[in-house]
Amino acid sequence: MIFKGDRLHCLIDVKHPLNDQLCLSASEEARFNLENKGSGPVAGFEQSRAYLGLGRHTDEAVRLELGFLWRYERERQGPDKSDQIIRFRLIVDTGRRD
Repeated sequence: MIFKGDRLHCLIDVKHPLNDQLCLSASEEARFNLENKGSGPVAGFEQSRAYLGLGRHTDEAVRLELGFLWRYERERQGPDKSDQIIRFRLIVDTGRRD
């Protein structure tokens, strides 16, 4: 969980190797607003992002991923938003662990 001012982000992120080069990647992120400012983002649950992708390691430190992201966002006024995105990611592992 990550607190950013008046927001809370909860992220679950998993990677499962299929062989030496390929892996499946999945994540779910939920965002919550802890304050109601009367305008802008809604209070409470605001957004969910679900992702599923296929990754390929080009070497030990670099992975390319192509996947599908579904985003749902509650709106203060009007209908809630729901969209789908084809997502390309370049992940570089620097070896740093904090």
